[in-house]
Amino acid sequence: MFLKNYILFIFFSLLFFSCVSTNKVLKSLNGEWLVTSIDNNEIKTTQIPTIKFNINSNQISGTDGCNNYRGSIEKIDKDAIQFSRISKTKKGCVNKMEIPKKFSKAMRNARSFSVNKNIILIYNEDKTEILRATKN
Repeated sequence: MFLKNYILFIFFSLLFFSCVSTNKVLKSLNGEWLVTSIDNNEIKTTQIPTIKFNINSNQISGTDGCNNYRGSIEKIDKDAIQFSRISKTKKGCVNKMEIPKKFSKAMRNARSFSVNKNIILIYNEDKTEILRATKN
């Protein structure tokens, strides 16, 4: 009986601390992040995309470097993430759409992430880094 209770105690303790750890990671996403690279290419212009996470409402917003956008977080857990179809303004920055197009594609392909202090890495389904951002 003691062994059974001990095993149950260990199991539920691990489950509890796993949930606490996951919530801590998710809450660390809240706020605005400045995208520093897309597809491992550093952004070297003033067109800096941003991602603002609101985990409580499962919403994202920001700029793609030209247009403002809003969307929903369709799926999120300790390392998986997927965004819903994102709606944007239609400014049409002449001759400056390369970064916004790459950013939009990366957001569509996001499937997982990792956070280390003030850096978030977002990966596609092949676990290839597609976005890197720092907390603003």
